[in-house]
Amino acid sequence: MKSALSAGVRSPREPAPACVPRNPKAGGAGPRTHLIERLRASISAIEQNPVSIPRPPAHPGTGEPGPACHPSRWTFGARPVDAALPGGRLATSGLHDIRPAAHGDGPAALAFALALAGRRLSMHGASPLLFWGFTAASAHETGAPHGPGLIRFGVDPAHVLMAEVRRARDLAWAVEEALKSRALGAVLARLPDMAVLPLRRLTLAARAGRTPCLLLLDHHAAAHGFADSRWRVTALPSAPHPFDARASGAPRWKIDLERCRGGTVPQTWQVEWSDDAYCFAMVAPMADRADAARERRVLSR
Repeated sequence: MKSALSAGVRSPREPAPACVPRNPKAGGAGPRTHLIERLRASISAIEQNPVSIPRPPAHPGTGEPGPACHPSRWTFGARPVDAALPGGRLATSGLHDIRPAAHGDGPAALAFALALAGRRLSMHGASPLLFWGFTAASAHETGAPHGPGLIRFGVDPAHVLMAEVRRARDLAWAVEEALKSRALGAVLARLPDMAVLPLRRLTLAARAGRTPCLLLLDHHAAAHGFADSRWRVTALPSAPHPFDARASGAPRWKIDLERCRGGTVPQTWQVEWSDDAYCFAMVAPMADRADAARERRVLSR
């Protein structure tokens, strides 16, 4: 496991290497050398500034985290979705199965899982860590994690522990150990179609470690009864950008709740993610009709 920012970055505890000046007569010194040294100093100063992720406000006058920051509270923030969940919240010590509706919806399912993880971390109140595990094959397919993109989902890149392995069974072992550690706010992993026994072990580890596990499976993976909830995600066109008509706005998904222990199923919603409030919101039908009318006017020109 390694931190999202650990690759190529010096540890704060590690002493800085001594700078040995070059001999000007050797031709090593010059404007280019000084420029590189200034750039290195600037990068080092930037790396010392931690990423700041806004958290839900505290109770007025107490300084204590508000109700939304309680570790046992994990909601969407969208009332229709929360109303279908047992107790109005997701299970914080269980397995949540997230899969794309079709092969092309894989990135949308990953973005939805990251939004759920960011929602969980922002409601925890203690800046917890996120464990993110994946195989080398899946990393080649979906790309490497991107720091600014993680911040949009409420995930601090400095608080991410990543594990990239070659084999799925090695990843299953790493995920199980991460769940048992009780040191994480959430665990996110993408695994191919797995046998029943590893899934059962992950479910038991999530409950024993009191840590939620967001498990990304293939769209054709067999359904199982171990998950506390099972979601199927379909990509939707993003919301209009408020300032630039050519840019994409808030990401949107159609989510189907196929299974929920103690909840109301099946359910279908269209939701979008707010990177300002770090919560989900329902897609307004009136806004959809206005967007469709605007697109028809553009096409008719």
